[in-house]
Amino acid sequence: MRWGPTGLGVVAVAVVTAMAGASVLTVDCSGGADYLTVQDAVDAAADRDTLLIAPCLYAEEVLVTGKALTLIGSGADNTELRSLGGAEALEIALSGSSGGPFQVVGMSIVRVPANRPTLRWGGGKLVLRDCIVSGRASTDGVTEGHAEIVESRMTSLVVGAGNRVSVTENSRIDYALFVGAIYGPSHFLQSSNSVFGHLALSGCEASSACDSIGTLVLSGDSDRWDRFSGDQGTIGSIQAGECAQVWLTGSAIADLQYLSWWETWPSLSLSDCLVTGDLTVSIPSWSSHPSAVSFGRRDTDPIGIEIEHCTVIGEFGLEVGVPLNLFPRRHVRGNIVQGSTVIDLAYHYAVISHNDFAGGASVAAPGDSVYANIEADPLFCGASSEDFRLQECSPCVGSAHDGSNMGRYQETCECLTTLQAMSWGAVKARFR
Repeated sequence: MRWGPTGLGVVAVAVVTAMAGASVLTVDCSGGADYLTVQDAVDAAADRDTLLIAPCLYAEEVLVTGKALTLIGSGADNTELRSLGGAEALEIALSGSSGGPFQVVGMSIVRVPANRPTLRWGGGKLVLRDCIVSGRASTDGVTEGHAEIVESRMTSLVVGAGNRVSVTENSRIDYALFVGAIYGPSHFLQSSNSVFGHLALSGCEASSACDSIGTLVLSGDSDRWDRFSGDQGTIGSIQAGECAQVWLTGSAIADLQYLSWWETWPSLSLSDCLVTGDLTVSIPSWSSHPSAVSFGRRDTDPIGIEIEHCTVIGEFGLEVGVPLNLFPRRHVRGNIVQGSTVIDLAYHYAVISHNDFAGGASVAAPGDSVYANIEADPLFCGASSEDFRLQECSPCVGSAHDGSNMGRYQETCECLTTLQAMSWGAVKARFR
């Protein structure tokens, strides 16, 4: 049997599996193995068996029913399962299996054309490791499923209600869509150290750590709301709809638009973030809602609005047309805004304090809501090189509400002395 670069690791896994009482079946389209096709090996395998699949292009459509198997290829560049017909390259139905995970390791799963469904699973746990999936991978409508995507690349991922997905270890997904059931988040996405080109949520709870996300769209509505928490990540743009919780800490964001309604209980928390574009927050009065109908269910854990210790390079807009006294957090403080700022507060109960609105601010708010703000050059260490730390002589150093620096960065640099060009005659006149 022929093995590629991952052959030794494959054999080790196979030995462990065999010791656990399961069988090991081999597949090689060129002969010399137990089976020529993956489907034949699947049909012959028992629950929890392992299939070792040699390097080859396997042009077939594989259906697995009621068996938690382990499929181990010889690397995604060497072992490819390709569908040329009208069905998925790999369809997995785990209902009726022993409950163990279905694992796919070191394989490419492809469908031609690539915009058609390629991988479908449901009824259990799927683990993809070191795989490439070209085309759409999706759940089959069965709830209570679980998928782990590890060090893998996917073109498209579509997940239905009631399923949990984890994405880790430098995985990359070009497009991911999570659509939940009505009345609240119905499934959970947990990701870390991975890349999403476009991530869209509707009725989903998601936790992200150290991810890179091109575009994040939270499109919950009156029947579905989203919760997204991100830590130490990079996000190109965020569009948060009327029923979204957004919690971000230590993240870099190019652009953020947040629109909510008082009746849906807004929840936006930004802490120690860098926004290189514009930050727009709007909570208009309910009478301006396009439909002005009652929501079926509100968020059960609202936080209100909290923006603290952020550096915003673009413009900042804050419009609040409703009272925020029902919410535990209603602060905008300790921030630096390089662009222009427009604040419109229709009611009390909010605190806008200890910020540097360097680009100037237009404020329409009750007098006791806005105080201790400045409009001064924050003296960044090197804005042209995207170094937004503060110089030691910055007016923002130690000027936040808690005695620390305004903005995201607490580390400072030495004061940069600006040299003024002078003629030799002017120098002699000054020191004469």
